[in-house]
Order: sequence, then C-alpha cells, then structure tokens
Amino acid sequence: MERFEVIRARDGAPLLRRVERADTLWTRTMGLMFQANMGDRDGLIIERTNGIHTHFMRFSMDAVFLDGSGEVVKFIRAMRPWRMTWFYPRATRVLEAAGGALPADLAVGERLEVRRV
Repeated sequence: MERFEVIRARDGAPLLRRVERADTLWTRTMGLMFQANMGDRDGLIIERTNGIHTHFMRFSMDAVFLDGSGEVVKFIRAMRPWRMTWFYPRATRVLEAAGGALPADLAVGERLEVRRV
C-alpha cells in the first residue's frame, strides 16, 4: 500500500510520517473498524467523505476534516468509539490518527499537505 506523510504547511513541520490512504469502496468503508490500534501506521486518510463514525472501533482517534486544498475544516480531538460526526459539506477527505497524536493547537483554516513518500 502507498505511504504518505502529513506536513503542516505554515512551517513544514511533519505531523504524521506513516499514513495510508483509503480510496477504494472497501478501504473507505472499513477504515479503522475492528482494529485494536493504528498498527504500523500513524494515520489514515479516507478519501471522498465529509462525515465519519467510530462504530466498531476499539480506540479513540483524532479526526481532521480537510477540503480539496488541504485546509482544515474541522478538528475533533480524541473522538471516542461509538460516536458519529456531523457532515461537513466543504470537506472532501478525513485524516484519522490515534487520539491525541495530533497537536492540540491544530486550527480550522490551517493548511496541511499530504505527500507521497
């Protein structure tokens, strides 16, 4: 599977270095369900979505909703299992990471870059 990294555009600081992309119907549907943790990755980018749930998840996660240019539309820190989000119409993908893995000062309007490694 392809690997990516996520970088803060304002200063080039790497946020996550081992990120996978869910871009097929199966990988987007499954996401992180039924997994005990993030495994050997730091994050997962779910393409073509603007709302998520944490049903059947076994750990909390950070969720960052991004628009097409990588701008943060919404940041939910340490979302617990068995929750649902609103739909965020501007979002086109969601970055998921282990709960608390992303900086607490990550802000709406900030831009993140997703780069193939």
